[in-house]
Amino acid sequence: MKGKEEKMRNALTFFRGKDFDITQDEKDIDDYIKNGQVMHIVQQLSGINAVMFYASSIFVEGDFFNLNNHVCVVILGAFQIFAVGIAVGVVDKVGRRILWLISLGIMAVCLTITAIYFFIDTDIASKIQFILVICICLYVLGFCLGTGPLPWAMMGEMLSAAAKSYTGPIVAAINWLLAYVVTVSYPYLKESVVFVLIETKDKTLDEIQTALGNK
Repeated sequence: MKGKEEKMRNALTFFRGKDFDITQDEKDIDDYIKNGQVMHIVQQLSGINAVMFYASSIFVEGDFFNLNNHVCVVILGAFQIFAVGIAVGVVDKVGRRILWLISLGIMAVCLTITAIYFFIDTDIASKIQFILVICICLYVLGFCLGTGPLPWAMMGEMLSAAAKSYTGPIVAAINWLLAYVVTVSYPYLKESVVFVLIETKDKTLDEIQTALGNK
């Protein structure tokens, strides 16, 4: 860690000049690395780009009232515009920290319910199809409230004007690299990662293996 801090000081001295006091820039960058960069990582690992890019296929699998999947995507887009309007109105009134926690909480609950929806019995799922679109729309609302805008807003508030000029491109590159990884890996994860909990009581090993093989 000390070696990296020394490299950061050398880089700042190189860009700012030997006679410039880099103390404030160093503090701003250090604070942002500890807090702001984590927010960008959480933003992309929340899966928002996977949901938005693959919304059409998600709705097809959910069979939402037999509506055209493109209609569902339009509904989602309209709700996103609505959610952004809400976020603009509350971000300065509620506070960054509280809004961030509320945003993550809403997204976590909605993703959990959506995941459960795809694993419950088909007959039951057919009776509660509306839950899928509601959860995804609320998920987008949660993202727009805090997880989406706050990492970028905090970068502008935590870094000095000078520090932003060379920290911003690095942060943006990491952010969109993670977005690419999430987007590309989603189809493979969807097919390969399956959570299975079967009843093993009073079953032989062969019966358990057969049940797992059918999953």
